[in-house]
Amino acid sequence: MPLPAGASIVFYDGNCGFCQGWVRFLLRHEREAQLRFAPLHGAAWRECAVVVATDSVVVITANGRTLITWQAVRFLARTLSGPWRIASWPLAVVPSFLGEFLYARIASLRYRLAKKPTGNCPLLSTADRQRFDLRA
Repeated sequence: MPLPAGASIVFYDGNCGFCQGWVRFLLRHEREAQLRFAPLHGAAWRECAVVVATDSVVVITANGRTLITWQAVRFLARTLSGPWRIASWPLAVVPSFLGEFLYARIASLRYRLAKKPTGNCPLLSTADRQRFDLRA
């Protein structure tokens, strides 16, 4: 998936309703529309050649860093706009071990927190659809 300059790509579990809800939230509240999205283990994932065995969120930043789980959540929180950006500030001071624990706890419940989606991508507007790579 070719990325515009300054864009980061978010790989998410396309079979998880909670994860799709998080993606929709990011689409609505992202500050600069620099995030691109693709389901884990799809074509874009394989092309990135990331060596991470995971079913959790993975972000490859514009500068090439690979962030997983809690690090990815903190990075994504910093992309938010308005009051969500202010609400994300406390995440910066949460120790990594505690953040990873919280992430693991929520991840273990995520399939129970939201209904399983019917596809890898939520229904999107034409503008938002261009920010996704849904190749199998």
